[in-house]
Amino acid sequence: MSRRTRLDQFRVTGTMAVRAMLRELQNAREHVVLYSADDDALHLVTRIEGLEAQDFRLTMAGSEADIEALMEAGPLTPWA
Repeated sequence: MSRRTRLDQFRVTGTMAVRAMLRELQNAREHVVLYSADDDALHLVTRIEGLEAQDFRLTMAGSEADIEALMEAGPLTPWA
């Protein structure tokens, strides 16, 4: 089973479902790992710090170089 197939098992769709999952992660202060879709070695452990109507805020702990590399990597894959 490919990594993409395994991730599809946990796919959440729909605005309300995604917001509910984000709210649950925020309330539980769970760690969320963001991976570059193109490079599994490029990742950042974070938490959801704020949830607004149209967006959410994450903590960005780590070296500035790692954060910049991740932000420039393109699509990200979250894993909680």
